[in-house]
Amino acid sequence: MQMETVSVDAPEIQLARINLTKWINDLAEETADELGVTWRGSPCAPSSLAEVVEEFRAGMLTGLPVRISNRFCDNTFYVRPEDNVAFRFVHDSRHYFLRAGFEPESELLVASCHLARLRRAGYSPDSIEHRLLYADTVGQVLFLAETGQFVDNQMRFALRCLTSRLQDAISAEAAMQTREAS
Repeated sequence: MQMETVSVDAPEIQLARINLTKWINDLAEETADELGVTWRGSPCAPSSLAEVVEEFRAGMLTGLPVRISNRFCDNTFYVRPEDNVAFRFVHDSRHYFLRAGFEPESELLVASCHLARLRRAGYSPDSIEHRLLYADTVGQVLFLAETGQFVDNQMRFALRCLTSRLQDAISAEAAMQTREAS
């Protein structure tokens, strides 16, 4: 899809969002079964590798759900905010499995795991689904590394990444966030 702009309401974007939502919810359930834990959204969740490891170990020992951040889940490409929490559960589980921290190199390693699993599910790097997940994982890591900020509107950023080179999308989003903050 090569367009100057793309709408979240475009049928191919809607289908990709639905596909990614189903994929991540299935993967979250598979991960929960594999680890023997469940998850729950919480505004107070682990924020370091040591805390993530402790949270998952405690969940495995006690059967209590692991806490996953449910903050800032309103503007993502997943269908519902809870679907973004499911993604974050899978994401945190990769940090746990890999013992990967939260610095850019480790986040890129975790992102590569997500993208590999998506490819294994049949979505090629040229698919809208893959490109959206790439923006949400790799793109956001690079945005944070370059600007020192998180992406405020993940949906807007992901859509920019569909129509622009990644560096151009990062620059445009950073400029937009600066304007919005003024």
